[in-house]
Amino acid sequence: MGAHVHGGLARHLGDRFAIAVGGAFASYAPTATTPDPAEIGEAYAEWTAPELGLYATEATAWGATMTLRVQPGETVFVWLRGRYGSVSAGTVDSPEPDTPIGDRDGWGLSLGVTLSER
Repeated sequence: MGAHVHGGLARHLGDRFAIAVGGAFASYAPTATTPDPAEIGEAYAEWTAPELGLYATEATAWGATMTLRVQPGETVFVWLRGRYGSVSAGTVDSPEPDTPIGDRDGWGLSLGVTLSER
C-alpha cells in the first residue's frame, strides 16, 4: 500500500524576479511477506530473494526544491535551484542480506542561464 502527495507554488516578485518552491512526500507499506530463502533453495536465495526483499521493505521519501530566477536582460534569465531529499527504509524483522536499511539523504545546487527570443 502506498501514498504520495506533491505540489508547488511559483510567484513573480516584480518584473525581473521570480521564486518557486515545491515539495513531495511518498510512503510505501507492503501488505505481504516473502518466503524464507532457506526453505526454497540456493538459486532463489541468490537471485530472487534480494529483489523481493526490496519490494517487501517499508519506505518513506520526501523532497523539497526552491528556485530563484532573475532576468537581468530582455532575453536572459539566470536561475539558482536548490534541492534536498531523504529516503528512509522501515524496519524489517529479519532482513535479507541485500535488503536496504537505514536512511539516505542528499542535496544539490545548480545554477543556469536561459537565453530566449523575444
